[in-house]
Amino acid sequence: MSDASDIFAAEQRRLELLIASDYAGLAQLLADDLVHVHANGSIEGKSGFLSTIEAQLEFVEMNRDHLDTQVHGDVAISTGPLKQTVRIKATNDIVPVEIFTTQIWRRQGDAWLLSNFHATRTAGH
Repeated sequence: MSDASDIFAAEQRRLELLIASDYAGLAQLLADDLVHVHANGSIEGKSGFLSTIEAQLEFVEMNRDHLDTQVHGDVAISTGPLKQTVRIKATNDIVPVEIFTTQIWRRQGDAWLLSNFHATRTAGH
């Protein structure tokens, strides 16, 4: 596999773990110094991100058709659209969300870890 396909596979795994609410598994894909910028503009580190999603969101469906990735040694930058459906736990509302993401992945040993995630809502969503 190429580095770009390894990163796409890691991203697909991240989506599967979110849908499964497997926060321990998800934590293994996230760098300890993660910076996660949500589509609403809030910014969290690794522990805050994991706490927020566990307490507030259920990921019902997630679909990423492709991810454009540029690999520069042990760092990769990935961009692409992501369609997801989430349930807001406090209200039980089901919300479709279409975003565009920029992700920075860092190779650590044999694994790629997500170290930066920035989501922006796409026009009209």
